[in-house]
Amino acid sequence: MEFNVTKDMIKVPEVVNITTKSGETIEVQKWISYENKERLAQIIVQFISVEDDDDEVYTISWRWPLIEAVGVIAYYTNINADLTGGFQSWMDLYDWLVGEEVLDKIYEVIADDWRRCEEMVDLMIEAVKTRYEQKHSLSNMIKKIIGEVSNTDDMNKQIKMIQDAAGSLTALNNQKAQEDKPVLKDGKLYVSGQVFDLKKSDK
Repeated sequence: MEFNVTKDMIKVPEVVNITTKSGETIEVQKWISYENKERLAQIIVQFISVEDDDDEVYTISWRWPLIEAVGVIAYYTNINADLTGGFQSWMDLYDWLVGEEVLDKIYEVIADDWRRCEEMVDLMIEAVKTRYEQKHSLSNMIKKIIGEVSNTDDMNKQIKMIQDAAGSLTALNNQKAQEDKPVLKDGKLYVSGQVFDLKKSDK
């Protein structure tokens, strides 16, 4: 027999108490709602994603373990972890957790639920990385092409290549790719807020 699941049927998360070396009691929820998992994953990805537009490189911060631990504490426990406090306050909290020998215990309690959140983090990182690569692939092509343009015929061919590439990126239904689409006007190429003068220099 079928039945509908309603919000009032959702059970309250089970809470496990952990005692620190100093005697404080930490309340740890074994699971958090999907909405909070998503928010936590977004916070982690936001802080660990490092975009270097100058070198066109996307990297992950070496502070991932710190940022992750603070997020876990903020969402799974009753500890007042200030996510806006900055790295120094986060490091102080991390050191306290390690010193009180409770950080690993917290991860043990939330192990099953945290695995689901980790999957979200991995998927979000991949999405951000892909978006970043798409954003910069066209600009890389333009830089290379601009250096190879030697006459009007070459310039027209290369511009056609750029426009074709932009069309392919647009097909990915990515907003960033759409913004990167080149526009040729008055001998200048406009791409991603940058202006490339295609007119041959007199020098």
